[in-house]
Amino acid sequence: MNAPSQPMINVSQGNFNQNMLLFGTIYYYKAFRTLWLFKRI
Repeated sequence: MNAPSQPMINVSQGNFNQNMLLFGTIYYYKAFRTLWLFKRI
C-alpha cells in the first residue's frame, strides 16, 4: 500500500488505516499481556 502524498484528500483510506492501527494496537497489547501473564506464572 502506497501512502498518499496528501493524506487529507483520501479520508476513507486514512480512516481505514487508523482503524487497522487501532485494531493492531489492541491485538498486540492483548498478545503482549497474555505472554506477560504466562511469563509471571
